[in-house]
Amino acid sequence: MRSTKRRRRSSTGDSWGELSVDETRKLVRDARRVIVFTGAGISVASGVSTFQGNGGLYAKAGKELGIKNGMDAFKYSFFKKRRSDAHRFFAGMMKEVKKAKPSKTHVGIAEMRNLIRCYTLNVDSLHCVDMSTWSPETNPDGKLIEMHGNVLETVCESEEPHVFPFEASCMKCMARGDVPKCKICGEKIRPRVMLYEDENGENICEDWESQLKLDVPKSDLFLWIGISFKQAASLEYFREVRRILMSSSSFMDTTLGSLPYHIIINPDKTATENLESALCRDAHSEIKYGRFKSDNLFVSSSSLFKEKKRDG
Repeated sequence: MRSTKRRRRSSTGDSWGELSVDETRKLVRDARRVIVFTGAGISVASGVSTFQGNGGLYAKAGKELGIKNGMDAFKYSFFKKRRSDAHRFFAGMMKEVKKAKPSKTHVGIAEMRNLIRCYTLNVDSLHCVDMSTWSPETNPDGKLIEMHGNVLETVCESEEPHVFPFEASCMKCMARGDVPKCKICGEKIRPRVMLYEDENGENICEDWESQLKLDVPKSDLFLWIGISFKQAASLEYFREVRRILMSSSSFMDTTLGSLPYHIIINPDKTATENLESALCRDAHSEIKYGRFKSDNLFVSSSSLFKEKKRDG
């Protein structure tokens, strides 16, 4: 009698293809032009809190601010309503970040000879140590784009916003719950961090979307490092990159196949599960994953990714 038991669909790993550290390193080394996207996971080794989890920023915000859902602390509506409390919480974030040092992943990405650009969702400024920050007007060749801002900078809320490095006096002011003012125009100052539903988002980040549309068709490899894909924003960024690729006339011109590979690097299997679910569990052969810590990929970054020095 023929069995009526249904065969289970293969997991993400089976349909997308798991890569070892060595296999991933070879793909990175052989690629001509690489775009890297980074999330909170790459800063764990630096001692910076992630957003999710028991010890994450959402949990800390819920406890310190007395709110049921700590994620609300990162909404613009909460910031407007409880600005002093929000400032105190962000001052704590700044203190943590100022103590942190770049991880092997931060340093390794900066050393990649074939890096087009690094787009980071992080606001911890750790990429800034070895990479210049992109600006369409003042530094169009900058390798780093801070998609969500930088917690170690402040910005005022004027129509022509002024951005300043975070000063110790300003941090003390925010830690007290006070609202600092811009020394140029007198408008209120806030951390240069993108919040959910941010009404002043244009003051936080420059128009990196236009740059992404220029960068993506040039790339033959995409690395997504330390991103959990739990948030709608990261999923939308992934979809947008694929949309740009599919609409580009040059996407067939790649050394890696008909479409450039997307490699998801995260030791937590839920990252690929979240992405697979968002993509309706379609099998996309160009998506690969590595369930290892990203620092392992960059252990020998100087010998693998930098241009070889010529004798003489």
